[in-house]
Amino acid sequence: DIVVRNDEKLTLILENALSKRQEIPFMAIENKGFTERINGMYHYVLHLYGRLINGQKVLVTLINIQVFFDILIPDGETPDKCKEKVSEILSGIVKSYKIEHIKAFPFWGYHTEKKSYLRIYTNGTGERKKAIQAIQEKISKLLQMIYTYSTER
Repeated sequence: DIVVRNDEKLTLILENALSKRQEIPFMAIENKGFTERINGMYHYVLHLYGRLINGQKVLVTLINIQVFFDILIPDGETPDKCKEKVSEILSGIVKSYKIEHIKAFPFWGYHTEKKSYLRIYTNGTGERKKAIQAIQEKISKLLQMIYTYSTER
């Protein structure tokens, strides 16, 4: 009985917020991104799945957003130096990209301060995949070189 009354109150809060076009509390617990053809043009679509405060399942669809990924800037590294290194890796591999410095809270874990990231925008999911693979391969090679150097000493 308590659960039913609580659910009714939460549903009323949501209905009020909707009627007044106010923000609705929502936390995405899963997402899915894909390219979809809309009116003859390809657009990047992102589905965010979650629940509302009253427990109802919800799907939020974002259409035509820019495709990007973020790279955490290591402590002690400047955003400009990191941007230069990433540009060296991507030039010749990705046709068109844009890099900007952002500050954001890490997605995982509890953090009291924002961290520095490079946000890399690409023209589609295929270009993003190529960019991520190129950066991962370069990091993998660097780690292998460091490991080889440290074991030879």
